[in-house]
Amino acid sequence: MKPVIGITVNYDMGNRIGTHTGLGTPLQDWDYIALDYANAVAASGGIPVLIPNLKNPEDMIPFLDRIDGLLLSGGADIEPALYGDVVKGFCGPIQVRRDAQEMVMLKGAFAKKMPILGICRGLQFMNVGFGGTMYQDLPTEKGIYHSINVAERNHPIHTVKFSGGMIRDIMGVDELGTNSYHHQGLKDIAANGTVTGMTADGNVEVVEFSGGHPFTLGVQWHPEMMYDSPYTKKLFDAFIAAASAE
Repeated sequence: MKPVIGITVNYDMGNRIGTHTGLGTPLQDWDYIALDYANAVAASGGIPVLIPNLKNPEDMIPFLDRIDGLLLSGGADIEPALYGDVVKGFCGPIQVRRDAQEMVMLKGAFAKKMPILGICRGLQFMNVGFGGTMYQDLPTEKGIYHSINVAERNHPIHTVKFSGGMIRDIMGVDELGTNSYHHQGLKDIAANGTVTGMTADGNVEVVEFSGGHPFTLGVQWHPEMMYDSPYTKKLFDAFIAAASAE
């Protein structure tokens, strides 16, 4: 039987989605996500299920008994209070409801030793959830620029070098060209995290976390957008295989 993969989504309470599309009415809340995530999961043999952002995060705990793997997707910036900081002028929009629910989902899935894959914000949230910290804006705080939107979403922009670990075994190469769509980055790495991928300018791109399922890792780029890359397929295949074994 195909494994069920729960995918987290963005949350909007600002009425932008409904008014822009003409599908809603004023003051409606909306959940949304790019279809690339679901397509990538399905292409590797998983059943993608979107996880709604509920008012009470605890209501989603039983959902963990119905999925075989958790995919923490990209999206809005993380609430700085979660890593002991305050909101600075260059921090982007935050989604407090999403943060609260994803913390419950992350901790619950980790305790169940469920396979977890974090993508972009997902990697950042895993690091924060396990005790790490963040740069709120890489250009301002570190002098590097990684929000590069100058070509199709599947086009490699820079190179990530692997230093071993599961990611090297999965990909079968020492370095990989990737896309890049983030203005924040990892600062202090969580105590249970091991960095296994970096860019030449010093940005952390892959972290593998111990203490849960062996497949508990996050990547900073967007592999789900790189739909024609065999390496993207390898990553999702490995994730789905791990979820299938549970």
